[in-house]
Amino acid sequence: MNHPRPFKDEPQQIRRLGAHTVRLPPLLEDLLAAWLQKCAGRGMPSATDLPPEDLRNWAGNLAIIAVPPNEQFWIRQSGFDLIRRFGREATNAAIAELAPDIAAQLRAILKATLKASAPVAALSQVRLGYGGSIYSEIALPLAEGGRISSVLLGVSLLRES
Repeated sequence: MNHPRPFKDEPQQIRRLGAHTVRLPPLLEDLLAAWLQKCAGRGMPSATDLPPEDLRNWAGNLAIIAVPPNEQFWIRQSGFDLIRRFGREATNAAIAELAPDIAAQLRAILKATLKASAPVAALSQVRLGYGGSIYSEIALPLAEGGRISSVLLGVSLLRES
């Protein structure tokens, strides 16, 4: 599958789904389809509509990120395959505790999701020494009490260099 590569001086590209055509890896396409099914005619599903047992197919590639009113995002759960993406095991970690470049990318994805109140796709490049990795990501908002309470972040490794 041919995915666009972020420019050398642009470590991240973020697009609102529906506003742009974005090719997603099959893993993320399936996650989006499950999210859309749970919408059931609403703008987005609630957090209770997607219990952990419904997410087990993506568990290693999924993070559940809490969105408190002050936007001090924190990672409630982080799959094992995201350790390299986040630079560490990140379950129960505030986004602010991650490396500054990784935290900035995650905040950008989350803020774009909040602004759109809709799914957002991103290509993110994470530098590791002289090399790096490119990830395809999808952020899916979940509502509670009329506001976005959390975001499901699905991540798929596209390329390592």
